[in-house]
Amino acid sequence: HDAPVEILSVDYPQGKLVNFDFSDESITVYEGVITIQMRLKLKPGISGKTAFPLNLELSYQACNDKQCLLPSTKTVQLN
Repeated sequence: HDAPVEILSVDYPQGKLVNFDFSDESITVYEGVITIQMRLKLKPGISGKTAFPLNLELSYQACNDKQCLLPSTKTVQLN
């Protein structure tokens, strides 16, 4: 969709590679609280006053050692 910003980069923290019984492949997981850093650039003609608050959608999938839940999406608001 037509976002007021351009995403220049997204830096995810290093995850932990884990082997689960339900998967033949190792899966990279995050535990606890993580920080995802993003560099954003306002598009031409957009000011900070009109760009924010900005809603971002974060898609994730919760897993434990037995199974993974269905993927979920959460809206995160940047002010």
